[in-house]
Amino acid sequence: MATGPVLTIHRAATQRLILIACDFRVAFEWLATGRGPMTVMLQPVGRLRVEEPPPPYGIGDTAPLDVDERQLLRLFRSSDAERRRAIMTLLR
Repeated sequence: MATGPVLTIHRAATQRLILIACDFRVAFEWLATGRGPMTVMLQPVGRLRVEEPPPPYGIGDTAPLDVDERQLLRLFRSSDAERRRAIMTLLR
């Protein structure tokens, strides 16, 4: 398995292929390998649905995150390192 710079290059190339496939509305597999159909059937965004509920999170907890927990996680992830340390100190 590739690691380090090789993996980074592979991921960057894959991301570029994904963008190209989306921009030109062609199938990723066809673009990357030449196999399969060239085009894919896309649904309008308004018609997409998630068929499964989101997975539960937490240690030993099977309940999904509620609105406050999702907001807290979103705000924590968007914070810089100094604010994250302050939040963790407050919570401990």
